[in-house]
Amino acid sequence: MANPTDVFLLALLLDILLLALARYRKMELLAPVALVSTALLEYAWLERNTPLAQPTNALGWAMVFYVLFMLFPFMVRKHLRGLSAWRASALAGLLQWPLVWEGVDRILGKPAMALVPAFFAIPSLLCLIGAISQEKDESRVSKLAWFGGITLLFVTLIIPVQFDKEWLTVGWTLEGAALLWLFRRVPHEGLRAWGLALLATCFARLAVNPAVLSYHPRSAAPLFNWYLWAYGIAAISFYMSAWLMRDNRSFLETDTPPLLNGAGTILSFLLVNIEIADYFSTGSVITFNFSGNLAQDMAYSLSWALFSILMLIVGIRQGSRGARYASIGLLSITLGKLFLHDLWRLGGLYRVTSFIGLAVVLILVSFLYQKFLGKEE
Repeated sequence: MANPTDVFLLALLLDILLLALARYRKMELLAPVALVSTALLEYAWLERNTPLAQPTNALGWAMVFYVLFMLFPFMVRKHLRGLSAWRASALAGLLQWPLVWEGVDRILGKPAMALVPAFFAIPSLLCLIGAISQEKDESRVSKLAWFGGITLLFVTLIIPVQFDKEWLTVGWTLEGAALLWLFRRVPHEGLRAWGLALLATCFARLAVNPAVLSYHPRSAAPLFNWYLWAYGIAAISFYMSAWLMRDNRSFLETDTPPLLNGAGTILSFLLVNIEIADYFSTGSVITFNFSGNLAQDMAYSLSWALFSILMLIVGIRQGSRGARYASIGLLSITLGKLFLHDLWRLGGLYRVTSFIGLAVVLILVSFLYQKFLGKEE
């Protein structure tokens, strides 16, 4: 059935009937029931008719259903008591996404796919403004949370849907931080839970997913490459999220800012090592070699030492015991690597110079501890 007008017209009449029952019989749960039922009908038709023979027709029906469910609670808001119809309004764009996506892909092609989330973001933003302008009641926060979260989702999807791989991870990270920003203004627990879940997913994709290193061949430009901006944006997002959570720290009886700061620090440390490995690698994919040439070994050791000192300074300034312990742990590992591996590959004069450098580092660390942490009881 290339043209679904007959079936979709029947679905539209049934939707109007269900929404009328939700309005006049106070059966508000029928609004999301109608939305989900319509989406399942669209998906069943779409599965059998891809690629679309009449994409304009399919897009038109998607817009009809989208406008119907999006505007319904605003038109009858004085008669609604619950949140079911408002949730259906907020989710209408997401459930119409597959049909719109296939239609735009068929008509305009891949270069224009970023228009899909941009198109959905504008009506969602208008709905958010409409919800803000309503009178304040006990359900207002939930309405703002739903429309605000969906709007931020569409905005942060504009870049990732045009690309894939690391772009998707970066988009999710920005969405997580944006939801925590919205949580500060709309204190709805769902926003915080979803934001932290997105951040945790992105951390797993960047920290424990080895496939991320082979997303693209190595570029000829050292340091200023896609690793820098992908891991850098993710680390900054985690630090910003920790700052945004400073006034509402506890989630599931866990102090979240230290965890977010720790995740950002881990990603920053991974970025340092990835950049060093990229600089010294010769193939199309970066390789980690901790027993390569002397310059590479010393680059790892020097960067670890500087990173540990930086963590120590931050830990002292912020009063973070975890950061200080992590700093001392990393510095101990660095010193062990230097003593047991690096120094014995150097000549006599270079070895003496390295020992003097180690002494300076240790004296600096001890000075920082005595100056700022060695207070009398």
